[in-house]
Amino acid sequence: MSESKASFVISSAEERKRLFEKIKNISDSMTRIEMEKDTIKEATKEIVEEFQLPNKLVGKLIKTFHKDNFNEVVASEEQFQSLYVQVVGEQ
Repeated sequence: MSESKASFVISSAEERKRLFEKIKNISDSMTRIEMEKDTIKEATKEIVEEFQLPNKLVGKLIKTFHKDNFNEVVASEEQFQSLYVQVVGEQ
């Protein structure tokens, strides 16, 4: 089975310039996102070390706070606990 190779042509200098600017803006945004992820990772690490908390628990605290969905998280945990006990039994 042969693959068709499409050829794309951006014919005008203005279109190439607009395309380049859009690509550059996206790349700049991606760089900012990477920097923010590094900041979040470092701040989380500081919390884990300073307060001697498990990383997984700190991550859950941060995500729950950010999403403002504490009640949903609690309800989901209660559903999980109930189902687990039904299927596996208390251990």
